[in-house]
Amino acid sequence: MRDYKATGLEIAIVGMACRVPGADDVSSFWELLKNGTEAISFFSDDELLAAGIGAETIRGSDYVKAGGIIRGSEWFDTQLFAYTPREAEVMDPQLKVLHECAWEALEDAGCMGERGRGLTGVYIGASTSLYWMNDVFERAPDFLREANLLAGSQFFGTRLSHQLDLKGPGYTVQTACSSSLVAVHLACQGLLAGDCDTALAGGVTVTLPEVKGYRYQEGMIMSPDGHCRPFDADARGTVNGSGVGVVVLKRLQDAVESGDYIYAVIKGSAVNNDGRDKVGFTAPSVAGQAEVIKSAQAMAEVEPDSVTYVEAHGTGTVLGDPIELEGLKLAFGSSGGRRGYCGVGAVKGNIGHLDNAAGIAGLIKTALALRQRQIPPSINFSKPNGKIDFANSPFYVNTALKDWDVPEFPLRAGVSSFGIGGTNAHVVLEEAPEQPAPDRGREAQLLALSAQSMKSLDDQTKRLAGYLDRNPDVRLPDVAYTLLTGRKQFKYRRVLTACGVEEAKAALSSPDSSNVLTAVADDADRPVIFMFPGQGAQYAGMGEALYREEAAFREAVDRCCRILSETSACDWKDVLYPADKEAGMSGRIHQTSYTQPAIFIFEYALAELLMSWGVRPDGMIGHSLGEYAAACLSGVLTLEDALALVSARAELMQKLPAGGMTSVMASAEKVGPLLTPGLSVAVSNGPALCVVSGPFGELEALEAVLEREEIRYKRLQTSHAFHSAMMDPVIEPFKAAVESVSLNVPNIPYISNVTGTWISASEAADPAYWVNHLRGTVQFFEGIGRLLADADSVFVEVGPGRALGSFVRQQLDENATKRNVIVNVAGSANAREGDDELLLRALGKLHVHGVDVNWMRYYAGERRLSIPLPTYPFDRSYYSIRSRGGHEERGERPDMDGRHEAAAGGDISAEKGAVSLADKERLITAAFSEVTGVNNVGVHDDFFELGGNSLSAVGVVARLQGELRISLGQLFEHPRASDLAREIQSRTVSGLIEKAAMKRYLLARQERYRTSADSIVELAPMRRLYEERNRAYDTADLSRRRTYRDILLTGSTGYLGIYLLRELLTRTEADIHLIVRGGSREEAGNRLLEKLRHYFGPDFYGNWKRRLFVYRGDLTKSGLGLEQGEYDRLADRIDCVLHSAANVSHYGKYDDSCEANITATKQLIGFAFAGGKKAFHHISTMAVASGTVPDKRDILFTEYDGDAGQTMAGAYAATKFEAEKLLFEARKQGLEASIYRVGNIVFDSVNGKFQTNIEQNAIYSLIRAYAAIGFVPEMERDTDFSCVDDVSRAIVSLFDREALQGETFHICNPHAVSMSELLTLPDLGLGVVELPLEPFLDAVYDDDGNSGHETDLYTIQLHSIGEDRDNLDDPSGHTLFHPASDKTNELLARTGFIWSVLDERQASKMIAHCRAANFL
Repeated sequence: MRDYKATGLEIAIVGMACRVPGADDVSSFWELLKNGTEAISFFSDDELLAAGIGAETIRGSDYVKAGGIIRGSEWFDTQLFAYTPREAEVMDPQLKVLHECAWEALEDAGCMGERGRGLTGVYIGASTSLYWMNDVFERAPDFLREANLLAGSQFFGTRLSHQLDLKGPGYTVQTACSSSLVAVHLACQGLLAGDCDTALAGGVTVTLPEVKGYRYQEGMIMSPDGHCRPFDADARGTVNGSGVGVVVLKRLQDAVESGDYIYAVIKGSAVNNDGRDKVGFTAPSVAGQAEVIKSAQAMAEVEPDSVTYVEAHGTGTVLGDPIELEGLKLAFGSSGGRRGYCGVGAVKGNIGHLDNAAGIAGLIKTALALRQRQIPPSINFSKPNGKIDFANSPFYVNTALKDWDVPEFPLRAGVSSFGIGGTNAHVVLEEAPEQPAPDRGREAQLLALSAQSMKSLDDQTKRLAGYLDRNPDVRLPDVAYTLLTGRKQFKYRRVLTACGVEEAKAALSSPDSSNVLTAVADDADRPVIFMFPGQGAQYAGMGEALYREEAAFREAVDRCCRILSETSACDWKDVLYPADKEAGMSGRIHQTSYTQPAIFIFEYALAELLMSWGVRPDGMIGHSLGEYAAACLSGVLTLEDALALVSARAELMQKLPAGGMTSVMASAEKVGPLLTPGLSVAVSNGPALCVVSGPFGELEALEAVLEREEIRYKRLQTSHAFHSAMMDPVIEPFKAAVESVSLNVPNIPYISNVTGTWISASEAADPAYWVNHLRGTVQFFEGIGRLLADADSVFVEVGPGRALGSFVRQQLDENATKRNVIVNVAGSANAREGDDELLLRALGKLHVHGVDVNWMRYYAGERRLSIPLPTYPFDRSYYSIRSRGGHEERGERPDMDGRHEAAAGGDISAEKGAVSLADKERLITAAFSEVTGVNNVGVHDDFFELGGNSLSAVGVVARLQGELRISLGQLFEHPRASDLAREIQSRTVSGLIEKAAMKRYLLARQERYRTSADSIVELAPMRRLYEERNRAYDTADLSRRRTYRDILLTGSTGYLGIYLLRELLTRTEADIHLIVRGGSREEAGNRLLEKLRHYFGPDFYGNWKRRLFVYRGDLTKSGLGLEQGEYDRLADRIDCVLHSAANVSHYGKYDDSCEANITATKQLIGFAFAGGKKAFHHISTMAVASGTVPDKRDILFTEYDGDAGQTMAGAYAATKFEAEKLLFEARKQGLEASIYRVGNIVFDSVNGKFQTNIEQNAIYSLIRAYAAIGFVPEMERDTDFSCVDDVSRAIVSLFDREALQGETFHICNPHAVSMSELLTLPDLGLGVVELPLEPFLDAVYDDDGNSGHETDLYTIQLHSIGEDRDNLDDPSGHTLFHPASDKTNELLARTGFIWSVLDERQASKMIAHCRAANFL
């Protein structure tokens, strides 16, 4: 009986990947191992010469021409991993293969998609390649800072964490040969300690050049003939090898619960060091090795005699092998006298010594052996080393592939790795437990593939087809589940539906077939529009398969039927799903009194099902009856009231005389003159399609006229003349029914059938509207036209049939058809496929077009297993620093395609005339190329798609300013070279900043800024008025505090937001509700948790989690991106909103800032008016006190001021200003809206820590620029440094004071700082020299007036002068704002608040953090 005793400390290996000599993946590695293959390469002289090895070296008798190599280590998929070509050139090949292997391991584990939520730690054994670093120093001297971050092994772990967005601990481990197994041990410890939920552990070594031998030295570790013979009598040493291996680890219980594929279980691990107990530093130690093995076994709680295989360190050296076996014998003890029951082997015989990756190679080998239940042969063994007594030990060398079975114990193995210097590691492995069987799953499955390039997508398709061919018995539901939840989703997407492996294989083999859908999910966040059909397409059995299979759909249908049963004796489920389908098709489902409630039930349940899977509408439109589904989902009607009205409407209509409806192939305008008094245009469906309704006789007469006019028409099968005068008798009773229910403000916008545009709150809440809706023309054509005019959208027809989708198509031209997507989620009475399969196809179509579907929720009702599937096929290109040639070939900075022409008499020089459009394009593409490292940049290339970012954008603008008038904002708004050139061409004034002009401007500006507000005569009356108004607060009662019970805080993962969260938790007793972006609530929670740990330590969350409530949402979306019920509950519960979320990019796209700063504020104001009364606290910025006001030179800007008529160029300030205007209006409507304008936020006053995206802060960017230049101009004390903890404390000190509600405050440190005094403080060690302004300019400009510090000088100009230089020669034309914060600071002082003073001690903390973050 096998004893599977659990200690609770087990760690599961759930994913593996490797690239070793002779094998590019785990499966080929196993083939190599079980076949006993030696993968050492032996090189010819020609190969070595081509690799750069000297001829004299090659001829040496001691030169061994062998090594274990992996080829192509300098090829890389920059598109997938988001690096620029320039970065890829200088990146250490070790890091390249490590990226790929880490990616493959995470995919193998199913942890790259929605299943990968949680904290993932990274533990990597590596060492810096001095060979590569030498190349970098020689060939890229101008790129050394970036190169160090891409080639220094100290950054390998954190580089993976950053690039793969893994938010657990990130380590690089270095203990020589044992590094990777030590990394595994540390990863296990991190998992057990709760530092992470998943861990990536492994190691890498790539020796360069790839083709390279070594010098043999007698008595040293290397083999004289290129063969490694572990434990053999002829063993003389090992062979160098290159390779990489990575495993993915999880706590065993988590892995079992998640349905992970488990290769093996780590029962225990240990690490130690030999200390001085050996003959020398590099020598091994018997005692040290024995102790680490015993420690690992003790942690595992296993007896040594239950371990039946050991993967040894096995270097095949004369000294090392006997010592290792002695250590093993000492660790295993007498083993009850048993002999020869435990096999030993060493993978170094197959692939050589992989140095930092040696231990992980052995671990992967052993995990595979446990999974396959076979022990592979240890090769190159003929007879045992004479110093090893195998016969009197538990051990034997396994020399052939053998089945592995132990009746009395689970299969167990040990893995050892010992490093030079004495750090030893040992791991005890056990076979994986059997996973509980998965559920049968849905009948149809959706297989989804995606890639960053079309080539990779096609390759991936072939790989999956091959996998299914080799594994015909695989469970297709598990394949689908793994692809949808365990893989990252990319731009190029492909989906197919299949009910079995053969069907899937056939579809994959014919990707152009109709069953396969391929599309490009562009970056545009297209709104999702739900369309709800009206009466006409109903059929018995609508959604019957969904009712049977999908719990959310079934629950919604049951809820509706239960509500209706309270007022009706009808069995509504029998109406929807009659036992006799034939009778049902012509039965009650087509009687109006039953039809309309049945359609509503189906559409409502279908929408609830979609929303339960994360497909939420941004807008909606209904067709006649369908508008009731939209109104219900939007919150205008409760479900009970919606059903009551639909039922009443249907019953009233049922009692009316019969009438008819005719569909006419002409516009309503064309048909109108043909109508007799009893006829009405009931519906406007399209540009040439409408429906006429009325008595049968008049309809027949109309149809005769249509025949004569040759206008096509069709009589519809309806019971009544809807939307005509024949409805007039029911208007009053229906109005009474509407007046009996509660009508609310819509939370999700939808299009009105009455007006053909977005419904207003007043219309939705007016009973007369719903009467008009019943009687008037359905303006569906106009409504769709409005939706198409607003945005390119994804139209989802949520109901029976495909009519609405066809109406949309009639309004689309060819280009609009490509931009807009139409998705039908249900069938019709004659559909050949079931509703479940049709819905699955619809989900697939949504997925390939970029609509987020929460696949974890989709699979929530069934147990599924993640399985290893073919991993991503990288689309590699060659990137090497050596491809650039020597330093002399690299030459000086590129000529920018035209500067020399200009010097020779061309027309490019700004001094000699305007630059032509073509020349502008050449200059811009050259700058793009230089900054990103991308060759052959085209005029239509997008800078940010080439790999540019906000930081490198500054470099582009700085490089171009000498020739072109260009701003950072223009680059963000027009990132394509051709568009940017045209934008610049529209300007008529040169943008060249000459030294003399800069000097005149700055001197005049400096003089103006030296003039204080107190000394400006024109401002004196305003100053006196300000002081008088402030005196009213002298007697304000600040002791009365509001007790908020539930606070909604936005922006909690931002820098100020996270500190506000801390203040609210520690200084109030309220529950704090947080809306955070994320793919799921779990991901949103993990984002918050990662921020809390980063800023406040690992224990902070645990101390306060009972008062924290995290919701996945999006403030810019309707309903704040929340589910409707969640929104309603929050609206009723929250009594205080603290809005800190914002896009703080000063020079990004205006539209991005508009959405984040204006739209989000608008949504939150709507939320504040919904439900119970709420106080509203809005974080704004002192940047609103900027810009230009016509005819105003100086403005005193106080807390009482708002719109002074200023216009601002920067997106951040302008959009925050517009957001304030919204709040001013909301105040008029009764909202208690307080505004906190915040100054320059800097570091934490306690520890000096600053935000993670430090480079986006203006103050810090200025500090770095001045430090790089080495000089700083003399400056006044005019800059406020407001520490983030001070700012958050100040806001929370004021926000609950009863007397201060609805006020505006200026939150900025009154102790202003001089930047020049700060940067020249001796203890900071910046080496910056303070100069008067004119000598400063002389220092940074050369004799020709050009700057040698373009980027740094541009940064200074950007953040201190701005980009609007129209008045460069006349600063007197600028408006100078003089902000005042006396009122706020006096009130703060009364609460006991004290601002921090930026002295030398505080400044030292700030600079120390900058250095620690590699910012300085």
